[in-house]
Amino acid sequence: MFRPLLAGLLLLALAGCATPEKRPFQSPRSGPTAEVSFRNATPGRTEVAIFEDAAECTGRRFLPDLLIGEQQTVRVPAGKPLAFGIRYIVPNTTPQRYCEVLASFEVEPNGRYEVIIRSGSDRPCTAHVRQLVGTATDMRTLLRAPVKSRNEDGPFCFPIQ
Repeated sequence: MFRPLLAGLLLLALAGCATPEKRPFQSPRSGPTAEVSFRNATPGRTEVAIFEDAAECTGRRFLPDLLIGEQQTVRVPAGKPLAFGIRYIVPNTTPQRYCEVLASFEVEPNGRYEVIIRSGSDRPCTAHVRQLVGTATDMRTLLRAPVKSRNEDGPFCFPIQ
């Protein structure tokens, strides 16, 4: 009698310890949009998250991981800031090491942007944003201060003042 109850409690406890599932990003179905390409120019795997609310980095949604040299292009809401986070996984390290960048920039309707994710000796990882419509120009990008969130609902950065 106690074994089924004990087994059920054990399963509930293990389920509570599970890693939260990454919620996938979905392009907007209506309203003004822009195109953003994320390109991994690092020597390892990179995670990219886009936040539904750029002001406080809430509503985190993930793109599929980018392997070395991969690129993914998505449509995002335009006419407002876009906040994104990258996590570059440093290859061949035990324990696993990574670096993170949280940033945001203003997205214009019908714009086209490229975010290049790099690693280098002076900084473990960077995200360089360029506008691709007309003459390619560097975008003014705001680096965001991270917040350690208790769950996937966020916030993941301090609000924009």
